[in-house]
Amino acid sequence: MIGGSPDQDAEDNSVEQPPARALYRTLQAHRRQDDGQMLRELQVPLTEWRQATGLTTDRSDLVRRALASAHEELLANHYLERAVIEGRGKQAVAQYTFADTHAADPALVRLLRQAGVTVARATALAGQHPERVEEALRFLELRQRAAQGGVRNPGGLVADFLEHPAKYDLPADFVTPERQRQERASQVREQKLSAEREAQAQAEAQLDHLGEASPGEQWTAQRATLQMLLKKHLNAAQWSQLEHLAQRGEIGAVALTRELLEATARSALLEQIGQLKRRLNPLLPVE
Repeated sequence: MIGGSPDQDAEDNSVEQPPARALYRTLQAHRRQDDGQMLRELQVPLTEWRQATGLTTDRSDLVRRALASAHEELLANHYLERAVIEGRGKQAVAQYTFADTHAADPALVRLLRQAGVTVARATALAGQHPERVEEALRFLELRQRAAQGGVRNPGGLVADFLEHPAKYDLPADFVTPERQRQERASQVREQKLSAEREAQAQAEAQLDHLGEASPGEQWTAQRATLQMLLKKHLNAAQWSQLEHLAQRGEIGAVALTRELLEATARSALLEQIGQLKRRLNPLLPVE
């Protein structure tokens, strides 16, 4: 039969492909020794390499396929001299031979080339100043915005900025790429907190509104939320007893939801659930 099953084809097509830059960083981290020396060769079990490169599939054939394009790019950029995977299954091993212990990050070389730096110079600069390339490109953007006629030789400016940083005074409002990343991360955290606060306020408003409803209506509205909070803690008999008491109004579904959410916020959920179990029926087992 030609081809695989539909499920297998779907898995083959969905397997992620680690970009060359991600593989480059992983290789750099693994080849650097404690004394700063860089290995000329590296050998890693494929099962460990799968985890290190962020691949989630357990199938070695899919791992090989996913790594292939990244291998090709790093070979083409002369970062790797050799990249092979030998063996089968759990015995497979990824073997790498590096072309140059100071080889440049291919992605940084591309960025410098796009800014107008020549191939040879971009490769040298990316290898010598990898931590400052993004800053140099940010500086170029700043100059281009300030210059009405544009920057005549952008590649030359970027290269000179990297080679002679003392010549350039950065404006007070200049934001480095690292600072930009920190600010973006801070904004994401604040947005998340804001969304959580808004969701909590909406939940509180909904509970306030439901507080005037009948016991049956409260149970119907809060059943799914209570099930999510309690499903791992109540057995079938305890859950049935809770529903019975809530429907009769002896336990308010809205009040119980509020108590459980407040207990969760102060990391006291288990204690609160223990109290609930004793309220359900002292004759029922707690566990």
